[in-house]
Amino acid sequence: MPAATGYLRTCMLAALAAAPIAGCASVDQPILSPEDPRKLESQRQAIVEETAKLKRPACDAVEKSYAAYAEFVDRHTIIAQSTGDIEGEVTGSRELFGSQFTKIMTAFEKSKKKKMLIYVNGGLNPLGDVRDQAANQIPCMLRDGFFPVFLIWQTGAFETYFEQISKVRNGRLRNAPHPSTPIYLAGDVGEGIVRSPITLWNSVKRYWDSTVSVKPEYEVRNDRDKARKTAREVSAGKPELTHPNYRNVTILGPLKKGGSLAGREIVHVLGVPVRLGTAPFLDAMGKTAWENMLRRTRTPVRAVWELQRPVVQTPEARTRFETAVGCFPRGTGVFAKFFQALEKYMQGPVQGVAGALRAYDECGINRSKERVEIPLTLIGHSMGTIVLNELIPAFSRLPYENIVYMAAAASIRDFQRSVPWVLRRKMPRGPTDGTAACGTHFYSLMLNPIAEARERSVKGWLNSQNEGMASSSPPRGRLLAMAGRRVR
Repeated sequence: MPAATGYLRTCMLAALAAAPIAGCASVDQPILSPEDPRKLESQRQAIVEETAKLKRPACDAVEKSYAAYAEFVDRHTIIAQSTGDIEGEVTGSRELFGSQFTKIMTAFEKSKKKKMLIYVNGGLNPLGDVRDQAANQIPCMLRDGFFPVFLIWQTGAFETYFEQISKVRNGRLRNAPHPSTPIYLAGDVGEGIVRSPITLWNSVKRYWDSTVSVKPEYEVRNDRDKARKTAREVSAGKPELTHPNYRNVTILGPLKKGGSLAGREIVHVLGVPVRLGTAPFLDAMGKTAWENMLRRTRTPVRAVWELQRPVVQTPEARTRFETAVGCFPRGTGVFAKFFQALEKYMQGPVQGVAGALRAYDECGINRSKERVEIPLTLIGHSMGTIVLNELIPAFSRLPYENIVYMAAAASIRDFQRSVPWVLRRKMPRGPTDGTAACGTHFYSLMLNPIAEARERSVKGWLNSQNEGMASSSPPRGRLLAMAGRRVR
């Protein structure tokens, strides 16, 4: 999904995360309840009106000159290379990261914000698109009371695919292309041709299920019934509410698309031969690109060189590696470095040899002038949720206030291994009368399966969004989801 389309979505989520959560302040008021149709309609209309207010196209003017634009974005971004190191950094060194972290935290202190929002982009997002997205969203997030930090990992389709077939062999990343690259390319082309009957059948089946045979029926459930214990549990003397923080936000109402309906239909029909011809190759090559993107979700936590050291090392390189591992024991990837540096920053200044307080520790990490706690909001989009699943368990003691997963590409199994036990550790403790301190809140925004199957790319010429029209033609489906289905 292109990065630019996330502009309104992430601004709305920032405002959502800033809003009070009903589960802490008042456990007796459901957000939506279908018991009274008039009340339901008024609540629905109130949510729609609030959503409309958030659809502001821009917050502040971003500097026009390239130098000012680059400096503005640089104060809010950490960019990971394919190796897991920060962009431009020599393998295993820590000077550039320390400088970038100091720049970010200095900007945080000058902004006078009390909360930090950390956003991780998804797959199929080239670096330039994510930087442009950051430039548009940063003013919105600042206005909403957050200091944003974009953790950017490069997931462009072509760069990830060609790196996988040319430089990755048996899980090891090479510095130069391998002579066998043409063989791997031919293998993907051949696999696409051989699997074309399966690919086309699956595409037609998804089209049929999402467009022809679909019955658009939706139900708004009473979540208070979900939250209450059974009558047997109540009679046993247990508290009536078993999940007081369980809430389901449902927004009803039609979504209208702009542009010409006839024009979109004509383009879509003309693109049927192109989509039919490219689907098998997108299936095979998409699987290869997915494998590399999945590898890149892990290297920002554990850098390539940390687990893939050369057999022969110079004394200087060995010393640099050992120092880096000593300073960042829970991961030398740049995202893991950032989380570890955040922990150290919040602990306050360190004491020097003579007893004087120092603003930097022995690893060159900037420290706060005093011990502070910065509430964190984590937002992961698509494959960015896989990155967060790697980071959250390793840094479970950070003060997470909100965790937001948007169209998560992570598996349920990986999610269960990372987020729920952190939420349980940070559940509200204290009285049940609404005065207890809030724990960590989790939000999951999911694509409707029908909308996902109808999605199209390149204005309908390639396999993947239809904008919800029933007269469209197969094959279809989100490119990233299509690639993911091949390897899960």
